[in-house]
Amino acid sequence: MIRARASLCWQSLPLLALLLLCSLPVPGQINRATAVGRVTDASGAVIVGADVQFRRLATNEIFRVPTTTSGDYTLPNLPNDAYEARVTMEGFKTEVRTGIRLEIGSVSRYDFTLSVGSVAETVEVTAQAALLRTESPELGQVVSGATMVGLPLNSRDFLSLARMVPGVIPTRGSTGDGGRDSSGFNVQGRRRTDNIVYVDGSVMSDGNGNTTFFPNIDALQEFELKTGLYSAEFGIRPGGQFSTVTKSGTNELHATAFWFHRNDNLSARNYFDPGPRPEYKRNQFGGVLSGPIWIPGVFNGKDKAWFMFAASGERIRQFQSLRGFMPSVAEKQGQFAATIRDPFAGGAPFAGNVIPTARINPVAQKFLPLWPDPNVTPGSGFNFISPNSTNNPDQDQVMARVDFNVSPTDRWSARFIWDRRPLIRANAIQRFNLTDPLGTRGQNLTNTRTFGSSVVNDFGIHWFRRPYYPGATISEGSEGFGRTLGLPNFPGNPADENGVPRMTITGYFAIGDAPTVGSVPIGNWEVKDNISFVRGAHSFKGGYHFRRNYNFFQLNSRSGFTFNRAFSGNNFADFLLGAPASAAIGAESTRANLAQNGQYFYFQDDWKASARLTVNLGLRYEYRAPWKDKRGFASNANPVTAQLVPAELPLNVQFWETGRFNPGHPLVEWSNRTPLPRIGLAYRLTDRTVIRAGYGIYANELIVGMVQTLGSNPRQNAATRSFISELNRPTISLSDPFNLNQLSPGAGLLNLFGVESPIPLSTIHMWNFTVQQSLTSSLSVEAGYSGNSSIHELSVVSWNDAVPGTTPRQQRRPFPEFQNFNMIFANSNSSYHGMELKLQKRPTTAGISALVAFTFAKSLDVAGGRLAVPGDPSVQSRNLMGNANRGRSEADNPGRLTAVVGYQLPFGKGRAFLTEGIANHILGGWSFDSMLAIQSGPFITPANGVNLVDSGSTASYRPDVFGNPNLPNSERTTERWFDTSVLRQAEQLRYGNAGRSIIRAPGFTTVDLAVHREFAFQERYRLQFRFEGFNMLNTGNLGFPGTTVGTPAFGKITSAQPSRDLQLGLKLHF
Repeated sequence: MIRARASLCWQSLPLLALLLLCSLPVPGQINRATAVGRVTDASGAVIVGADVQFRRLATNEIFRVPTTTSGDYTLPNLPNDAYEARVTMEGFKTEVRTGIRLEIGSVSRYDFTLSVGSVAETVEVTAQAALLRTESPELGQVVSGATMVGLPLNSRDFLSLARMVPGVIPTRGSTGDGGRDSSGFNVQGRRRTDNIVYVDGSVMSDGNGNTTFFPNIDALQEFELKTGLYSAEFGIRPGGQFSTVTKSGTNELHATAFWFHRNDNLSARNYFDPGPRPEYKRNQFGGVLSGPIWIPGVFNGKDKAWFMFAASGERIRQFQSLRGFMPSVAEKQGQFAATIRDPFAGGAPFAGNVIPTARINPVAQKFLPLWPDPNVTPGSGFNFISPNSTNNPDQDQVMARVDFNVSPTDRWSARFIWDRRPLIRANAIQRFNLTDPLGTRGQNLTNTRTFGSSVVNDFGIHWFRRPYYPGATISEGSEGFGRTLGLPNFPGNPADENGVPRMTITGYFAIGDAPTVGSVPIGNWEVKDNISFVRGAHSFKGGYHFRRNYNFFQLNSRSGFTFNRAFSGNNFADFLLGAPASAAIGAESTRANLAQNGQYFYFQDDWKASARLTVNLGLRYEYRAPWKDKRGFASNANPVTAQLVPAELPLNVQFWETGRFNPGHPLVEWSNRTPLPRIGLAYRLTDRTVIRAGYGIYANELIVGMVQTLGSNPRQNAATRSFISELNRPTISLSDPFNLNQLSPGAGLLNLFGVESPIPLSTIHMWNFTVQQSLTSSLSVEAGYSGNSSIHELSVVSWNDAVPGTTPRQQRRPFPEFQNFNMIFANSNSSYHGMELKLQKRPTTAGISALVAFTFAKSLDVAGGRLAVPGDPSVQSRNLMGNANRGRSEADNPGRLTAVVGYQLPFGKGRAFLTEGIANHILGGWSFDSMLAIQSGPFITPANGVNLVDSGSTASYRPDVFGNPNLPNSERTTERWFDTSVLRQAEQLRYGNAGRSIIRAPGFTTVDLAVHREFAFQERYRLQFRFEGFNMLNTGNLGFPGTTVGTPAFGKITSAQPSRDLQLGLKLHF
């Protein structure tokens, strides 16, 4: 106990020191900008001691610094906004430069050449926005708030902006539209869970990589995505660093109100929908109000204090069209077209392929009415389209921000957010199409203080919480509903007291309520401090970041049953016979109070080695304390012979459990903590050409969902149990599935969950080489190569798999006293190599802007790129690990082209032509914005469907392959997307030879368009009308084909991405 307290004290010292020594915001460049440059005279000689001032136009804030002995200046931590620069020096004319725009996270270079003369004389210059990245090898893209609100963003989701950045692809199975999740993108070949999102410098990603807050885009100042080789200030996760900054108030009162509307008359039918469009109404509305804080007769906040308030909501009334297979009327009566075997009669075929009514399990008979009958001809690739699956996730959001300047050197900011965004559990059967409560709460308090002329300190406190209640709504509320269906409840399982147990029949729509019921509040709080200063040609920056993650959960598991044609040869026939392949249940509740502290240190030196060469040197160190359960319910099972066996376990098995009944004891230890160096070079070959290169090491963290499974390990009166039938012999009956006799085959043995401990740190090596060329003052091109490789990537392994054989399965398991044992190991690796091309044109008086990007890349890994669940292709079997699972990753990107183009017609007031009269009223104020994306299809993995090696595994097994399954483009149809004849079910007791990711899925093409016109009236008022179209060309972007051998959908495509969807909008500005 004394040692534990001493350790806690030592871990807390850095935090205590900061609280005592620092004043009170956000880490420097995560949501701020930096201006750098050199001041010289007409001969090129540097000017020492020149006064450089940057004035923020919206608030009149002034930031100033003198030039150093090398004539250089650095102004860090500037709010991203429009500025006017003024440089003065005795004996020289004052230069005033307008048109300066500093972007979030950017380092923008503005050099000044002063002319000899009087300080009273002024030389005015209009600046061009900086296009070249001259100060670091960092890759990424910045999008201004004005561009953001002009683009056609589906669901008004700021993360959709990631689609336009080279090196980024939407996660497989999605176009990235309206997914509202940063984990919906793979960045530079990294896993989707490796991304992290910052809003005003605070982390808004949960421990599973999901984004927890999606701010109203009209309240955002700018958005940035860093995709690679970012400085030592950034880390925690090695994927995309998404950053956005909310608007602050200005010295003038401004307001925006908006309303966007869609309905079924504005939307096209889905590619597979033969009937009329389902009912659809969608309204998004809200507004933003900002300005100086003013209390009549008490306080006038002009030039000193400002506010911003934003509120928005969304109301959707939508009937989805979900497509798939329902059991036919004949199948419900036991009549089948193919041979059906009787597993209870030695596998003899049923006469006429008909299961007699008397042989249909009585529990199965009571479940049959829950499946609606097919309503589409089977020849279309499916036999059911949901006619009335509603999707009504009403959403609301409130956000407020206050900025206050105590003095020119002491600036404070505070932000509050509240968000309600229910989670949809979509199901083709209306009674199971339900929503669960989900929301976000957060606060942010920051301070920036300047000491002297060149030292700036940032301090911030951030907090967010995301309450989530899975299974809060159920289809049936009557107590003991499972018993009314003839299914006995598992003793002591409260989840089965209400709702319908889960029935999963491979190839058909599943029925049943949410698999888990309970509460999962998750969140974090942070303390950060950053200090930056300039010494000669060196710009130094260092910082400390303390982050506490927590995940409190209490979950009950609903009974679940799986049927997969293991006995009769038909999935649904197995169900009718009451012969599940497996069943699972959790007694009592899975619960834990998980928490982890992370401490991150960094130091960065940006050295101007010469007028043209900048060297970036950085070092980062990340200390992640072990995850702990404060309540002592969770435990980590390690498959090594070690200590005593807890008395309540049924049989004597030797395994080591850490954390069991020991609140606060570490669950998972790290075996190493590695310094993470970064080095970069940026060389201005000419004033129009920049060469950049860099290398860095980055680290990753455990996904909290993996740690959360440890709360399901055995403990007194609570455990997760699995029931698995023997191969070719059903040992579980739907009438009495919960057999607890340990000596009976298929009995409900306990499951185990573990994480390798001590676990090696997952490290990623990144490198790039890029050349950027400025063609004109507003046009640049860029070409580069980027790559990365990783070691110790996390993967899920089904560790208690039995070796193939004919003896009883439990005798062939490494741990026969247990059923499934999912272990998480750091035993995988990955590689990525990509070519990225980019053309960017900033808007000019011609009214044209463009960002065109092309990515050609290849990504390989050993395990899949997501949080794996049982049955997922990325779960590895103990018997089939390592390079047997190496293949194309979900981040593989054979080719992706994107183009974002904006154009303002040159007519009307304030533009080049027809500025007055009737022509102005007709042609003036029109603008167009479009987004194009063309992407080749990803690779997907075939599945065997049945575990014929009788391993009792949670992994998904692959079939045999006898040739190339990919058909020529001319032969691909929705009925036969790939050659199913070369994929066959593997023979019994043998693993299939098919590899991972061998089938090319469909690609997609989409064009989104926004047309808007502004009407100005009464000087300050502007009304904007908007027409937006998503998938404007109504391209039929197909979903993935069925990949499970022997199922009705094998080789067929039965789904498609959304068809054309039109939207009307109005915006009022003043």
